[in-house]
Amino acid sequence: MSDTDNESLIRTVTPITPKETSIGNKILDAAIGIGALILLLPLAPFLLALWLWDRLQRDEPGNEA
Repeated sequence: MSDTDNESLIRTVTPITPKETSIGNKILDAAIGIGALILLLPLAPFLLALWLWDRLQRDEPGNEA
């Protein structure tokens, strides 16, 4: 095999990515997290009421669930 044959081969190995997280990914992660908190925070009282209602229903002495 000559040098020209080696150059014509297709490289199939992907380059190694860096181990550290890029600043762009950190910003995107923070934006998604803050957005999720803003969307889910209004649901917190309803989820707490549902959890309390379920908890009180399970603690009744006559409940055989």
